[in-house]
Amino acid sequence: MNTRTTSGRDDLVTVVAIATLAVCTTDFAHEAAGHGSACLMTGQHIMLLNNAFFKCSAFGRYTAAAGPLGNLIAGLLAFAVQPIIPARWPALRLYALLVMAFSLFWEAGYLIQAMINDSGDSVFAYRELIGPENLAVRAVAVVVGLAAYFFFARMVMVCCNLFASTPGRLRRLLRTSWLTGVVAMVLAGSFYAPDRYGAIRDAGLSILASFPLLFVRMAPQPPPEFAIHIVRSPGVIVLALAVFVSFALTMGRGIIA
Repeated sequence: MNTRTTSGRDDLVTVVAIATLAVCTTDFAHEAAGHGSACLMTGQHIMLLNNAFFKCSAFGRYTAAAGPLGNLIAGLLAFAVQPIIPARWPALRLYALLVMAFSLFWEAGYLIQAMINDSGDSVFAYRELIGPENLAVRAVAVVVGLAAYFFFARMVMVCCNLFASTPGRLRRLLRTSWLTGVVAMVLAGSFYAPDRYGAIRDAGLSILASFPLLFVRMAPQPPPEFAIHIVRSPGVIVLALAVFVSFALTMGRGIIA
């Protein structure tokens, strides 16, 4: 993700490309690296791998938990690497920031939704690892999910200084990225013919859960040298297009055994 420094404005086409790469990475971490690897490691085989749905021939003890765990690992790794990415590489810093935010907010929101609906990865993981849940357990889990939202929002703010160099810049970047993530997931989900509506709904909700990105506010921060903006990068744009097309035609369409 090569960029150069400039005192101009961020190129929103490149920002859209970065957000597309981030959301594809986030979904892959949950469905393929998480659920998929756990399914294979427990001696089963993958029956369906979609950007919203996953089916294993037999859910093992850790298969349900592996999806959320995949996102948590991706999010925490993305958080850890940001301080060592040079400020002169704002595109790469934004990519890491978005992978972190999409991954962590997905799991905070999913925990709340799953416990309210009494269905989903968090509920199935609890049943596999601990036993039947009750109303008290579900209520506590909802509170934990809400607390996670506040904690993850603070983590995001810690990483946003680079992008708060001018008034309105951070808000523009995060809103553009969030909207791109939602549209990309919905569009990919629309390729799943057996249950197009369900895939669109679940895929869209996974990134809609990152709505705190719309409300991040920071006073302008002194930039490292001068305002380092994201410039037009044809390489990043072409890469994002290639990755998204591949993602939509495989995980979006659904890999069915």
